[in-house]
Amino acid sequence: MSSTDPTTIGVHRALHEALNSAREARHHLDDGDATPDLDDLVELGKLVAALSEAVTAVNAAICGVLLLCFIAARNALVMAEDAGFKTLADPAAMDIQYLQNVLVASRAYLRSHRDAALRFMKAFVEGVAYFKRNKDDSMRILMKKMRIEKGKETYLERSYQLYASQYIENVPAPSVNGAKTVLEFLVKDFPKAKNADPNSFIDNSLIKSLEESGFIKALYQ
Repeated sequence: MSSTDPTTIGVHRALHEALNSAREARHHLDDGDATPDLDDLVELGKLVAALSEAVTAVNAAICGVLLLCFIAARNALVMAEDAGFKTLADPAAMDIQYLQNVLVASRAYLRSHRDAALRFMKAFVEGVAYFKRNKDDSMRILMKKMRIEKGKETYLERSYQLYASQYIENVPAPSVNGAKTVLEFLVKDFPKAKNADPNSFIDNSLIKSLEESGFIKALYQ
């Protein structure tokens, strides 16, 4: 993509904000602050605000970029199966829920920048809907980003079908059971995770408000 592409501009701004957040967090530590509050250190809220601008710049097509690495990984699995390798287990088919590649913000940020966070979520679910409802355009975007030549998109198309029909939900809400699974994995190295409440790591309020208002349903009509 060119240096003047709106996607590039938005991502550069987002990375700049993230770097500033990291510098601020380190500054607190270097100054010898007393035990810093988590909300002071985890300034991912600033990154969310910057990313919301990037999402606005590229609207729904951003979903194709967000899914790029995931679909590339799925492509490798499909190719392995065609080469004769056998699938021993599919966690998705077994309904084993797990949180990964999630959207994160501090509670302090959500309290003080609720509108920005909600606009970001609107753009995100619009991207999901666009990806699922516009196969041809989504495939074109993915082929361009992954540099796949016309006529060689067989594996990509199979991966797209899986993500659009099975892996990505219309209402992409974080799963409490998924958080529980993550905590169970962490117990070995972090014993305190055993008594942690998975609900304390989840905030479904934004996505719930979009669902209840009919915003998400309207995207598929």
